Amino acid sequence: DAKKLEFLKQYLATELMYDAAKRKNFENDKDIIQKTFQAKKSLMVQKLFEEELKAKVKISEPDLKLYYDAHKKDYFETGGKDKKEGQKSFDEVKEQVKQSVFMMKQQEVYQDIISNLLKAEKVVIYEDVFKTKK
Repeated sequence: DAKKLEFLKQYLATELMYDAAKRKNFENDKDIIQKTFQAKKSLMVQKLFEEELKAKVKISEPDLKLYYDAHKKDYFETGGKDKKEGQKSFDEVKEQVKQSVFMMKQQEVYQDIISNLLKAEKVVIYEDVFKTKK
């Protein structure tokens, strides 16, 4: 009950302050308009990325096993207080492996999106401009 009451108070405070800000015409404040635009842009980019991830990232059990086998050294338990030393089994680290594979595939999807957009829009980046002269 106390948490519900606190939530209600917080909600009412936000709504009342929002109304007060509208009365001060903050809706037309240039800084707020710019920040609103940046927030909208960020949310739209995030939505696009999430949709691409859903469409392109499928992780199967064989993918996880293959990754685990290739990176076994990353899943080795070093001896310590009350810990035995040795190779952790796939079942022991399956969730960690899944996270690693997902992050790797997420990076691949991101790079793929950027490459495709650069190509579609015929964007040319002159990298030599950024090289320092000796």
